[in-house]
Amino acid sequence: QAATQVAKKDWTVLVYMVSDNDLFPFSASDRIEMEQVGSNDRLNIIIQVDGLGPDTKTQRLFVEKGASYSVGDNLEKIDSGSSQSLIDFFEFVLEQYPAEHYALILWNHGSGILYPSRGRPFNVADLFAVNEKTGWLELSRKISFNTFLQKRGICFNDTFGTYLNNQTLENALSAINSKLGRR
Repeated sequence: QAATQVAKKDWTVLVYMVSDNDLFPFSASDRIEMEQVGSNDRLNIIIQVDGLGPDTKTQRLFVEKGASYSVGDNLEKIDSGSSQSLIDFFEFVLEQYPAEHYALILWNHGSGILYPSRGRPFNVADLFAVNEKTGWLELSRKISFNTFLQKRGICFNDTFGTYLNNQTLENALSAINSKLGRR
């Protein structure tokens, strides 16, 4: 079903639900929780959900109290670990669900200082080295802090093996701010 533009509301909440990973089983229950509140005369709730595996299509859903339904074009499988997919979702919502304020929820794992590949924990032992003079453990000076920052990410897509790191997320949010005309 094609999206129809609605009247401008106070808020539009965008949920960028990246569930093409081990979080997939929780995506339906979280959508059902959103349906307990639903959109109303002051609020739109729009979800873009990326299903598990290469054969599932990406859906955009308008959440009402008690139900949600597809809006927009029928999307093929998209790479939700791509900054362009996040930008495209925001552009769609900006055009179809105008609001005074927008809230973007990135629904997925965040890795902190975990390796992006499958969330494998970082080996803490790599952070330390034995001082040969004192025999004490000290922070290793061989590894730069920037090395660890490059391992951070969110929105892990297992089908494409992609994710948003700090830089690609910053680029996407900058593009979104530009399209919105404000932060």
